[in-house]
Amino acid sequence: MYKTMFFRSKLLFLLVFAFLSCKKNKINEFTFRPVALVNSTEISSDDFSQFYIKHLILTGKNDTKLNRYAYLNELIDKLILSEEAKNNLLHTTTEFKTFSEREHKKSFRDFYFYDVMNAIPISITEDELVNNWIKSKSQVVVRHLFFTNHTDANLYYSRLKNGENFIDLANELYHTSRFDSTAGLLGAIKYFSVDDQFAQAAFSLPVGSYSEPVESKWGIHIIKAENRIEERIRTEDQFNYARKGIESQVKLRKQRLQSKNVVSKVMLDSKPVFNEELVRSIEQTIIAILNNKIQNNPDQRTDLIRFEQEESELFLQKYAPDQVIATYTIGSTLKEFTVEDLSFWITDTIASESLKRFGIILGRALRDELFYQEALSQDYDKDQRIKHDSLLRNDLFLGDLYMSKLLQSYMDNDSLFSKNKSLQESMMSKPPKTSSLSVSYLNKQFTSLNDARKTKLRLEKNVSTSKLKSEGFNQVQTTFSSTNSNYGLFSKMPVEKLNLHSSEDKFYLVYITKRSIADEEIDLSLKSTMKQFYASIIHIDSLRQKSNIKIDSTLFEQAMNFN
Repeated sequence: MYKTMFFRSKLLFLLVFAFLSCKKNKINEFTFRPVALVNSTEISSDDFSQFYIKHLILTGKNDTKLNRYAYLNELIDKLILSEEAKNNLLHTTTEFKTFSEREHKKSFRDFYFYDVMNAIPISITEDELVNNWIKSKSQVVVRHLFFTNHTDANLYYSRLKNGENFIDLANELYHTSRFDSTAGLLGAIKYFSVDDQFAQAAFSLPVGSYSEPVESKWGIHIIKAENRIEERIRTEDQFNYARKGIESQVKLRKQRLQSKNVVSKVMLDSKPVFNEELVRSIEQTIIAILNNKIQNNPDQRTDLIRFEQEESELFLQKYAPDQVIATYTIGSTLKEFTVEDLSFWITDTIASESLKRFGIILGRALRDELFYQEALSQDYDKDQRIKHDSLLRNDLFLGDLYMSKLLQSYMDNDSLFSKNKSLQESMMSKPPKTSSLSVSYLNKQFTSLNDARKTKLRLEKNVSTSKLKSEGFNQVQTTFSSTNSNYGLFSKMPVEKLNLHSSEDKFYLVYITKRSIADEEIDLSLKSTMKQFYASIIHIDSLRQKSNIKIDSTLFEQAMNFN
């Protein structure tokens, strides 16, 4: 049953939209029922779930029915705005064309990977089917800590083993402005609705326990099982009815879990030969470019800094684009992996990952180029899945692009805002405020986690400021605004207690002696930003009234496993 929906997402365009590296749950035959229709563009349940799960993982937000509908409406808003973008010829800009070419190439890689994975021969026993069916009839309520590097994940895991509270650490990690008992809570997950490694870990945990760091396609997690929800009545008729679907899901999961071995074989069969001298030179160049970017962005968290188009252009200035980094074979054809190919595939990688694991980044880039070339050789340019996927990615990007232009146009233009008295009165009756954190503390840097731990254990039983100063701790007095990445960290650390934390490959002991939080009226730049946001809401609402928006709420709620 379709019903038109006009409520807007409160999360509108405040988050960076990211794409999954590989497809899941696609079918070879391009058939699906759309859960939403925006004018002539369809959103399938697969489209929604891949974007939404990625959104939850990266933001630490909770999975609720309200948030699912809010996020669906965010996608709808972007598709509406994409049409405005086309009317304003943004699809003819260099920025869009560059994005479109990149995403189209990624689609070739993604679907080739899926098809390779789907060809993996799988045998499934009756016991496996029954056990997986039982798991599919239950849900695990999970909370998680999410990381982009193993160093931070291992540090937090050690802190948990040493008795620190999971929720306290989640508040610290996600930089909540006030204590939030739901920090890191993903809610109830179903066995076949999340990443394979994540599901395997979550469903093997006893209630109340947490996992070791688990690597998924999104990053690294420490998962805690908060509760388990079992369906009390299970019958043989139910199993027989669900058998075909469960068999398909078990096969897909086993294929994905075995995909690393398959990818390794594909890579070995391609017989790659690297120019090792050039590889070493490129590694040093990329490290220098990224370190320079990090130094120029001291207030930004390093794990959020990426190797972007600007860095790619700097990189290409250092080398000839056609310089050969490696050769490999497809069938009997010798192929070249060039500097330009590497630049393409490493763009948008996280800086900290490139700095610490360049060899892995390089191998992944070669793998992606190999998959792309294999797809080209097998006529994937005629595949309808790729056409749909590319068009949807393009439209969502155009929506983002138009929104950024729209906000910029409102920078010095209050016309829409001033016309809407209710929004104006709501905003200005209680001037928005922000907060600042004043903190006095002592700290000391360590080069290894082991040294920091030993010092902490030695000092914490009889700690004092004079003792810490004699141990070489530095006295610091500073103030953090609520937008500073250190605000959440220092607002959650216990006062007058030694705290261990890490930043990249450095480790610190911090002892806070005094801390206070003060409210401040928001500055003029933030007021201007809020005016832009309110004006954009008015603009989007007017466009929604003119658009044909339909949501198949029955299919959406079934596909999303709403209870």
